[in-house]
Amino acid sequence: MAPVDLVMTTIGVVVKINGVLEKFRRNNDECGMIYGLVDTVGRDLMLLRDAPIMEDATVRPVMERLKCTLERTAAEVIKCQTSRALVRFFRTDDVAAKLDQLRQDISEKMLGLVLATSVSTNTLVQGIGRRMDQNFELMLQEMHKIIYAALPALLLPLQSKLELLEQRTADHTTEDARNKNRRETDKTGGLIKYSWSALEASLASNEEIGGGHISTVYKGELNKIPVAIKKFGNVNLPARERFVDELRLVSKLQHGNVIEILGHCYEYSESLVQEGNDIRVDRNGHLGFVSRYMPNQSLVRIIKLGNQPIDWPSLFRLIQGIAKGVHYLHEQRVVHLDLKPKTILLDHDMTPKINDFGTARELGPSGDNITLDVENIPGTK
Repeated sequence: MAPVDLVMTTIGVVVKINGVLEKFRRNNDECGMIYGLVDTVGRDLMLLRDAPIMEDATVRPVMERLKCTLERTAAEVIKCQTSRALVRFFRTDDVAAKLDQLRQDISEKMLGLVLATSVSTNTLVQGIGRRMDQNFELMLQEMHKIIYAALPALLLPLQSKLELLEQRTADHTTEDARNKNRRETDKTGGLIKYSWSALEASLASNEEIGGGHISTVYKGELNKIPVAIKKFGNVNLPARERFVDELRLVSKLQHGNVIEILGHCYEYSESLVQEGNDIRVDRNGHLGFVSRYMPNQSLVRIIKLGNQPIDWPSLFRLIQGIAKGVHYLHEQRVVHLDLKPKTILLDHDMTPKINDFGTARELGPSGDNITLDVENIPGTK
């Protein structure tokens, strides 16, 4: 059986199983959970339909076992006439655990093949002492593109994926509040414009969660949504210019591995104050960014907790996420210039987000030369 036929046949079995589960899932929570598990397996398999690596001898046997397990499951599910019988079958035979294990077996073998191919190719290129032919490199990238797209979904255990689904569902419940906030607040260039009084009222007891020599980051809550509020300590002309440059840059960026800026605060005023025979200029204002709160802080915390090893799937997702974020920035002709553990934040499911674009530069269409002060190189402090 051809690789595509094998995958499509297996997906067909998943559809058959869920056709039966559909009758019960709305009336029984456990049936709904089982439906979600099986449906997730089917969605992951859809990612593999056109993957050339499915022809490999180490992957096909596991795929065959998955198909057989699903076929046996389908035969038993069809016999079940009640939701109670259905749940009893899945509990007794531990079907969910078997499907999850087979699914991860496939992903681990695929990952090994991708890494082996990459190492083999690099060794060959170094051995002959010349640059890799561009066409060959593009062909190799195209061959692996499907696999790299599928791996993050396959490596994440089913139960974790369901928890993420529940989190996304919970996030949708706050959408009305978010929309209400957007209707009531001015917007500039797609970003919400906040007054400092509104941000100050949202702070959670002035809880500091980060910062540096030019800013302090606080945890706050806007319309029941946890946020991080970055307040800049200075409002002089250079600080305001840097703020506008950074705002102009981040407002253009939209990627799953780049921090999402929700809004900003830009308030500034000057007044003349007379003190005796002297008159001075009194400058007042507030500069700040509002972004989504990242509950797992930054990579610095992960590194400091070195006694708690990260499993390989999670580590792979971290590496891949950072690489995707940097690749996206370079596609936008943006050079970060300060990428380090402190500027990589982690959301609730450990997805990395590149943050802090204060020193970033956007290159022109023909490319620019970036000159750095050797005594003040970004990323060294």
